[in-house]
Amino acid sequence: MRLLVVDDEPGIRAFLAWRLRARGLEVEIAHDGQDALDMMQRQHFDLVISDITMPRVEGLALLATIKEKHPKSKVILMTGFSTVDTAVSAMRLGAFDFLLKPFRWSALLTTVDRALAEERARREGDAA
Repeated sequence: MRLLVVDDEPGIRAFLAWRLRARGLEVEIAHDGQDALDMMQRQHFDLVISDITMPRVEGLALLATIKEKHPKSKVILMTGFSTVDTAVSAMRLGAFDFLLKPFRWSALLTTVDRALAEERARREGDAA
């Protein structure tokens, strides 16, 4: 399973990538939504974990583009600046889940595990 972590804050990006790699996952990082889109043109990611508030391409626009061009990729959005409208918009656009920063590491891991389990089940169904 290939993951892409997208956040304009270097510390958050590095921490998430480090912790996810420690679990044996293949993780790439992108500095913002535009970097993520550029990377996704060259390679497939099963799961994208992205901040919402970023320069160039923000998280909701990134989500919409991913769902249009890479519909099998799952997206978890996270933000420190949320409203109910933002969360509802994210879910309507097809986000797998929406996390409010600061979140517990265990909450993110549970969400990542759920997303990857769904992807594995989808692949097994496609192979059958």
